[in-house]
Amino acid sequence: MSIDRPIRVGFIFGGTSAEHEVSLASTKSILENIDPSRIQGTLFGISKDGNWLIGPGAWWQLYMQTDSAMLPFKIRNLPPPSVASPVETFSGFPSAEHFAGVDCLFPITHGSHGEDGILQGFLSMTHKPVVGCGVLPSAIAYDKAATKRIVRSADVPVVKDLIVSAQEAKESLVEVCNHITSSFGHNNLFVKPVCGGSSIGASRVKTFDELGDALQLAFKHDGSALVEQYIDQIELMVGVVGNGKNLIVSPSAMSQPRSDSFDSYDDKYILETVPPIICPSAIPRDIELQVQDMAKKVYQAIECRGFARIDFFLDRGTSQLYLNEVNTIPGFTASSVFPMLMKEAGLEYTELLNHIINLAVTPESAFAMPARPSEQGGKISLVKKDMT
Repeated sequence: MSIDRPIRVGFIFGGTSAEHEVSLASTKSILENIDPSRIQGTLFGISKDGNWLIGPGAWWQLYMQTDSAMLPFKIRNLPPPSVASPVETFSGFPSAEHFAGVDCLFPITHGSHGEDGILQGFLSMTHKPVVGCGVLPSAIAYDKAATKRIVRSADVPVVKDLIVSAQEAKESLVEVCNHITSSFGHNNLFVKPVCGGSSIGASRVKTFDELGDALQLAFKHDGSALVEQYIDQIELMVGVVGNGKNLIVSPSAMSQPRSDSFDSYDDKYILETVPPIICPSAIPRDIELQVQDMAKKVYQAIECRGFARIDFFLDRGTSQLYLNEVNTIPGFTASSVFPMLMKEAGLEYTELLNHIINLAVTPESAFAMPARPSEQGGKISLVKKDMT
């Protein structure tokens, strides 16, 4: 598809997941930073109960319906517009004709039914290009157990884990907890929903007594829980943009968890003092090259397209790298980790948006790789960014 005018993009946001409010923050930032001479947007909002809102007023209407206590601090208590913009509301999915006026669709929907391949499947029936990953890579990446099975075949290390179903635990929670303890030989563990993100439903476990509660919390968000061996680690994050072999792989960033060895949803979004990120990471050059190569392997193994953020654990004791997870729709505010990573790779925020949208409408195009940032030595930037 060759387009010699501004690209008409349908921005889809909100959604029915627990990350609805994060989507509003990402979308607001994107809309404020697109280049209007190159991108023209149509707004498609999805309410928490699954209704669709189409029109210039869609973002504000969803914002006004939201509990302000759940909003990320950066978009909390915004003054309403002086004049309400028009919006059309649909119970259920809009018809194909509502998508006829756009060249491509850009889902900015974090969490279930938005990031897990379900929305991508619906959008594929509009016969419009979709920005980012399609149905299969979205579904695989959202399922942490499926991701691990695939990357193991690409020789990417993952930490020891065990999958537990809610049905197993319902039959005998004590027996399940005993089995977990026996399998790992200890209770120094991490428990989270198999499908999910933003640390929702995740728990750090240190004792047998904490294990049952952690499983029950995970089951509130998914039918299966992923139990992983805890390691004393640094979390590294790498951004990847592109299709096939034509990839831009960013330098890594490293997180500094606020407490208890991981950052909760509140740490990432609600609290006004967000966890600090070091970008680029203060790690040896050989490990930096290794994590970048591993990110490329994971991206290609899952057959991601467009963009993704890939997170790793670096064992402090052994310097072994392990895949943590793949985020096919990472947080997208101007201060989120993914745009920060791609800035280090040479793509400023507005240009990043142009690139990934162009990848959707001209998927055969190959990007020229920007000059690699300087060696990891030198000044390290310690910046407080949000963890989305």
